[in-house]
Amino acid sequence: GHPTGSPNSRSCQAGYYCPAATPAQVACPAGTYQPSSQQWRADSCLLCPDGQFCEASALSAPQGNCTGGYYCRRGSESRTPSGGIAPRTLMQNNNTVTLIVGGDVCRPGTYCPSGSAEEIQCAPGTASPDHGRAAACPQCPAGYFCETGSRNFTDFPCPRGYYCPAGTTQSDLFPCPPATYNNETRQHSLAACVDCDPGSFCAGEANSRPDGLCQSGFYCAGRSHTKAPP
Repeated sequence: GHPTGSPNSRSCQAGYYCPAATPAQVACPAGTYQPSSQQWRADSCLLCPDGQFCEASALSAPQGNCTGGYYCRRGSESRTPSGGIAPRTLMQNNNTVTLIVGGDVCRPGTYCPSGSAEEIQCAPGTASPDHGRAAACPQCPAGYFCETGSRNFTDFPCPRGYYCPAGTTQSDLFPCPPATYNNETRQHSLAACVDCDPGSFCAGEANSRPDGLCQSGFYCAGRSHTKAPP
């Protein structure tokens, strides 16, 4: 044999492992890295961490952050993964563990800044129909409402009896006040709530039409909230 330190006897490098009696270093596969020298077990190759990617083999460190618009769970082999996530069983420190690995492009209703490990749902009051969005979702326009994770704001027009300013987060936040009504959808300001018709009354909030006619023996000059005004 060759003495330690001779040209043909070398320490196993980071990015590799060297089982006993191996004639050559074994590269850690794509999706893993190995930061230390003189390792001898296959499970010394560590899964690439959440939010990062390990595209090449024989890495001593992750190659960088997952690209914006994508998310990378541990073990990602690409900065722009497309295969989805799945459970994977492997050995770590002589123990069998099952981990969720992989990644994918971010779906509509979500966004993923660079280095994301999972999709972030569009915040209330925002929406995005886009695949692969990196920045926060844009504000829901006036006349619509957008709950958490909304994709297409056009699916959620503001209902009759209500109005929805830009960024409205749910359908019933802004009801028309008593003595008014609004019989149209997609309205965006209080001005859409018109006075109750003369001869009619509009009780309570969120009226889409007058509730009925003024009671006999009374008159309703307009903007009445009761059928028998005092």
